[in-house]
Amino acid sequence: MSTTRMRSFAILATLAIVTLSATVHGTASAPTVNILSPSTGDTFYGTFPYTLPVTFTITHGDQGDLNSVQELTISAQKAGDVDATVILGPIKPFDGGNACPVPLPTGITGCSVDLGALTGTLSFNWPVLSAGTYTLTVTTKHGNAAGTDTVQVAFDLQTVSVEYPAPPAIANAYINSLGAAIKKAFTAGARGCVISDIAQNHGQLEKYGPKPGPYNVALVQQDVRIYSTGCGGPVIP
Repeated sequence: MSTTRMRSFAILATLAIVTLSATVHGTASAPTVNILSPSTGDTFYGTFPYTLPVTFTITHGDQGDLNSVQELTISAQKAGDVDATVILGPIKPFDGGNACPVPLPTGITGCSVDLGALTGTLSFNWPVLSAGTYTLTVTTKHGNAAGTDTVQVAFDLQTVSVEYPAPPAIANAYINSLGAAIKKAFTAGARGCVISDIAQNHGQLEKYGPKPGPYNVALVQQDVRIYSTGCGGPVIP
């Protein structure tokens, strides 16, 4: 009797080990996603659309296989908007057993794999259409388990006002750029007369181009040369 009991126990123990092994092998774990740049709170200035490079990592070392990572999706949601906008994906980010695919998936600009840590580093360009605060989300899956990382980035529009020099200022700067002898021959009265004529052409006729510019600098300089002698100034070659 004792021999029979021992054999039965040994069989049951073996079955329990096999069942446990199958359960562990079939469990999907979420990849770890980490956005490296941009960092939270960064503020970027410029005109829009603004192209921002983004770099992030995907680690799946506990599964021993980056190739099993699926459905990489990148989206951005602007504060105040109801829905997020998908920027890229879904794509399979790695291929061929822990390697970057060749060619890279559409939209991915860079890829590298650290085999020791089973970590892949990916880059893409994010076209930001307007100023505002956005939440950028990178999501990827293994089976039904999703790994996600988000970063909030604020974009402020830096406005730059451009003011073109008016024709009278162009005329005065041109006279100042002439040689010392010609400038010396320009009396205050002659200079004022020339600039007054240029100002009249600009104010009444918009001869040098519509306001606020840019203006026809060559035409202003030509008129300075023409008006100089008539105003008692020197001959300008």
